[in-house]
Amino acid sequence: MSGPSAVSTAVPVTTCQSQNPTAAVAPTTSAPTSVPNQPSANGAAATQASTKPSGSSPNTKKMKRTSAPTSSSSSLGVIDPESNIQGGSIENLDGEPCDVMLAHVDPSTHSDKFSVLQLISVQRAFGKAYVVYTRGGSTGTVGQSTEQEFYGLEAAAACFKDEFEQKTGLEWKDRMDPMKPNKYRFVVQNFTQKQAGFSGGTWQYWVDDGIDGKSSGWYDYSDSREVERLYQEYTSNTNTHNYLCQRYISSRHFTYNVDLVQMMQTNVTHPNRTSRRIHRVDINAPVTPSHAPAPLRQSVASSRPGLNHYHGASAPPQAPVRRAASAPSNYFGASAPPQPPVQRSTPTLASRMSTAIGRTRRSPPPTSHIFKYTAPQSLSNGVPPDALFTPPASCNMKEYCVICHDHLDERPCVALNACKHVFHIDCIQLAFKSKPQCPVCRASIGKPQGHSPSGTMTVSVKPTRCAGFHVDSIFIAYNIPSGVQMNYHEHPGRRHGGKRANAYLPNNVYGKNLLKRLTYSWLQGLSFTVGTSFTTGIADQCTVSN
Repeated sequence: MSGPSAVSTAVPVTTCQSQNPTAAVAPTTSAPTSVPNQPSANGAAATQASTKPSGSSPNTKKMKRTSAPTSSSSSLGVIDPESNIQGGSIENLDGEPCDVMLAHVDPSTHSDKFSVLQLISVQRAFGKAYVVYTRGGSTGTVGQSTEQEFYGLEAAAACFKDEFEQKTGLEWKDRMDPMKPNKYRFVVQNFTQKQAGFSGGTWQYWVDDGIDGKSSGWYDYSDSREVERLYQEYTSNTNTHNYLCQRYISSRHFTYNVDLVQMMQTNVTHPNRTSRRIHRVDINAPVTPSHAPAPLRQSVASSRPGLNHYHGASAPPQAPVRRAASAPSNYFGASAPPQPPVQRSTPTLASRMSTAIGRTRRSPPPTSHIFKYTAPQSLSNGVPPDALFTPPASCNMKEYCVICHDHLDERPCVALNACKHVFHIDCIQLAFKSKPQCPVCRASIGKPQGHSPSGTMTVSVKPTRCAGFHVDSIFIAYNIPSGVQMNYHEHPGRRHGGKRANAYLPNNVYGKNLLKRLTYSWLQGLSFTVGTSFTTGIADQCTVSN
C-alpha cells in the first residue's frame, strides 16, 4: 500500500460574516474529554444553559417551537459546491442555518455515510423561490443529489423538516437530542473552517517501507480536505467523540479506516490491512526539521509523532519536513511513479489564499454534452394518418375488436401499417391518446411524446468512482426551470415548479448503453412531467414521470 490521496468534495470560499472557530481538542490515546464550552449547532461556542432563553417559562418555550417557521438569510451556511445553484443563500429556521451535515458510521461493516441537507433561497425572474437540496453517499465519494423548488417558505420549510426527520428520526427542533438507532446523527459544523474550504490544515502519511520507491519520510495527501472536514467534525462535536473518531473513507478501489485518536489509517479492504501513521500540519505553523515516528510496536503515546503545535499535544516538537506529494493518484492509497521528496518553505499568506481559492473552484469537465428539450405547445391526438390503411376485403370482419369487443363490421375499421392489426377507427384513436402503440402486439407507432417541461440534460465524465464499480462516473445533470403549464398538463396556464436532479452511471459499456436510453427518453419528453409531488404532496411540481 502506498500513501493515501483522499477523495473529497471541494467547498468554495465564500464571503460571509466571520465567526469564532471552535477550539480544537487534542486527540490523545485515551477518550477525549469534553471542553467547558460545547459548540452549538451553528458552530459557535455556547454553554449548555444557553439553549433556553433566560427568563422564559416552559410555556413560552413550547409556543416558540410550535409557531410558524421564521427565516432570514444566513451568513454562516455554505451552498454545496456540487449543486447547480448559483447566486443563492442559505436560509435560517428558528435561528439555525439550514446547512445540515448528517453522518451514519457503522464500524462493524466499515460503513460511513454522509447526508447534506440545505434550504436555499434563490432569486427568480418572478420573485424569490426556495430550494430543498439533498446530497448523500459514502464518505469520500460525491454521492447523489436532488433539488426540490418551492415558491413559499412554509412549503419549503415543511419539506426540509420532513427530510431531516426521515434521516434522523428527530424533529428539527430536537436536532441536538441523542441519535436514534440506525439513523443519521446531526453533526455540528465549524462554519468558519467550512467557509475557508477546510484549508486550515494539511495531512501527511509516514512511509518507511520503500513503497513506490519512496524514501522514508512524511508525504502530503494529494487532497487533504476530506480528512480535514472529518477532523473538524470530530473536534466540533465534543459530546460525540466516540462516534466520530473512527471514520471510513471510500476511494476508487479501497476503504480506509481513519482513526483520529490514534492518528492511524488502515486499509480495511486490502488483505494486508496495511496501517500508516498520519498527522495534521497547521498551515500557519512554521516548518522545522523532520523526525521519524517511533516503530509501530511501541505504545501509541511514545510512537506518535510530535503534535504540540498541530493538535495541542504535549509531545516534544517533531514537525516533519513537508514533502511534495507524488503525482496525483487514481485512488486513496495508490500513487503514480515516485518523485524525489523535496523540502519546501512555509507558503506565504497570499499563496495560501490563492491556493485555497483555487482548490474550491473546480474547472469545468473537459468534455460535456448538453441536450436541450423544448416542450411542444400542444400534442397531437390519435393515430397519425400515415400509420393507418383500409383493411383489405380478405379481412374477416366477423371477428371482434380487441378494444370494445364488438364485431368489426359494426363500425368503420382501419388497420395499422406496422403490424396489420385491425380495429374500429374510433377505438384505436381513443387508445392512442393513452399510449402510441398497438393494443395487441405493443408495436410502437411513430415516436412517443411525453409531457416534460422544457429543460436541459448535461452529460459529462467525472473522475470519481461510481459506487459499486471500479470505474469513473458518467454524470447527468437535469435542469428544468419553472414555467407555465401547457394544455396537456393538469392545470394549463398555471405556473409549475422547476427541478434539478443529478444521476450517476458507471463509465463502462453497461452505463453507456443505459445513457443512450436515458438520452432518448429525455429528448422525447418522457423523463419528467408536471403533477403532484409524491414526496411533499404539493401540486404543480415537476416530478419524475412514471
